[in-house]
Amino acid sequence: MQRWRVRIAVRSTDPHRARFVFSGGAVHGPVPEAQMMANYAVHHLGVPVHNVVVEDQSRTTVENVVNSVPLMTDSPAIKIASNTFHARRARQILRDESPELAARLVRARDYVLMEWGPLHAGLVAFERYRDRRARVAAAG
Repeated sequence: MQRWRVRIAVRSTDPHRARFVFSGGAVHGPVPEAQMMANYAVHHLGVPVHNVVVEDQSRTTVENVVNSVPLMTDSPAIKIASNTFHARRARQILRDESPELAARLVRARDYVLMEWGPLHAGLVAFERYRDRRARVAAAG
């Protein structure tokens, strides 16, 4: 999943001109997700190391956004690279946390037809379930 997010980020902008903020702590092992994504971007996709920033303390999507805000204050455009529904959720969190930065949001190329095949339908269903569950919890 993380490599896919990195590929979305790289195909969504010029890797030699953009700054890439990779966010995510050590969730499923000793190496932070952000570091794994940064390594993949630099060593496999040709992103210059000086264009990479790592935020490795976050453990949730909210923390990813909140902890990344200070790293993006001077960015002219902000793209969130993830699956379509997760990116939508992260963009909403950014709107809530920093409306000024959210005004600079630009959609990433997060969906390419048939890229994930039937798995995409599963991801869509899962994200809709999570959205519905969050709305019910907030209402009650």
